[in-house]
Amino acid sequence: MWRNVELDELVVDKNHAQDCIGFFERWPDEINKELAAIAEAAEQRLVEPFNKTAFSAVFGGLLNRSRVAPLSMSSEDFIHQSVIQFLVHLVMDNPKSKQPNIADLQLTVPEVAALLNCSREQVYRYYEEGMLELTFRLRLHNTLSLNKPAFFLRQAVELAISLTSGSGDPLPAW
Repeated sequence: MWRNVELDELVVDKNHAQDCIGFFERWPDEINKELAAIAEAAEQRLVEPFNKTAFSAVFGGLLNRSRVAPLSMSSEDFIHQSVIQFLVHLVMDNPKSKQPNIADLQLTVPEVAALLNCSREQVYRYYEEGMLELTFRLRLHNTLSLNKPAFFLRQAVELAISLTSGSGDPLPAW
């Protein structure tokens, strides 16, 4: 949709609307196909190996933008759930090896929080408790930046799987 400034009325392109309807009628196959194409093309555009590449360099703001519903309603957020399912399959289809692969992309704290359906503070707690490891060594008296890629996609997905298959959050309440 776009705004026609001269007539000051909303103009909807019928073909665009039909494409949107068709996209969601084929859900989640259509989004999985698009994300798979992005993942396949990622290796051609890499400047550094996957384990030194930010998730956002390949998928953009996918994790943060796919999270539409509030955290308390995350089970009803079908778009975010489809993205997470795609990432789980991506990690499962790309096992750990000597050569870095797409499952070794680096995530920022907000991306991990979106993936785990938790707060940023909870991500810090997972790190402090040793459930998530940093991709680099944090210098003494330095804090972890929100915008710096710090965790591997593989570890975050494995933690997400363990949290959903277990009986709730393994960390004690504050």
